[in-house]
Amino acid sequence: MLEIEAATSGSEAGAESARRVWFGGDLSDAWVVEIAESLPDNTLRVDLAGELPEAWPESARGARAVVLHRSLLTAGDVSRLSELRSSGATSPRLVVCFGPLSRYRETQAAASYADAVLPESIAPEVASRRAGIAAGARLEPGRRPAIEVVSDNASLREMLADVCRAGGYRVSTSRTAAPPTRDGPAPIAVWDVPVLEREWWHALERRARFGPVVALLGFADRALVLEARGAGASACLDLPCDIDDLVAVLDRVSRRAVEPDPSILRLEAAHRAPRGPRIVRAARRPTELKPRT
Repeated sequence: MLEIEAATSGSEAGAESARRVWFGGDLSDAWVVEIAESLPDNTLRVDLAGELPEAWPESARGARAVVLHRSLLTAGDVSRLSELRSSGATSPRLVVCFGPLSRYRETQAAASYADAVLPESIAPEVASRRAGIAAGARLEPGRRPAIEVVSDNASLREMLADVCRAGGYRVSTSRTAAPPTRDGPAPIAVWDVPVLEREWWHALERRARFGPVVALLGFADRALVLEARGAGASACLDLPCDIDDLVAVLDRVSRRAVEPDPSILRLEAAHRAPRGPRIVRAARRPTELKPRT
């Protein structure tokens, strides 16, 4: 059953849908709501906790983009994506975010019909860009913060540095994320976080005290992203990552670093890392998640 958060009249819905993004997912799931909140304010949110509709509503067919979250992407979902894609010349841009229970076979099949198929772990950071939504204006080159690329993998470190330089940033590199040694603002760290190392979150906490960290997490899932956010990461992407996603995230984090005024913070509230959970550990991996008070 479809449940639309903000009801509109038939004529209004037809006129507005062409300018709106249409989002569908389980709106009782806080992570799914965060994905929706990363999209424009006038996004039409539809509660799709169950199967995708057999017949897509006109509000979806006429939208500028459709963004879907599926905890478990099924063959039936793929069939309905095919129907939406074949609905005519006005077919919207289509982005599918999938949960960890989804099988490789279905995600690859969905890629035949969608413009982007994303793991849910990075969707709050990149779904808007993949849906074709214009980002804020880039900072002028002279105002862009410096970037420090951190990785103990030399080839990855140089590749990431090249991407950041191509994006117009001044870049230094390092094998480890050490505290800054110079006065002035710390560079934004683009860090290949060593999540297999014991107590990696403590190292992330220490570096995040000095400046923003874009955490690159190998095979990131929802729990790992929450843990990195709780340690202070400003944004999280998985590895390997899309180079355009990385530059877009850097642009967003850079704007917040140099323009921390209330209007910018309100516009980009969906991308701010909320206070993460307090994690009680008995061993290397978290054993219990408790909200911070």
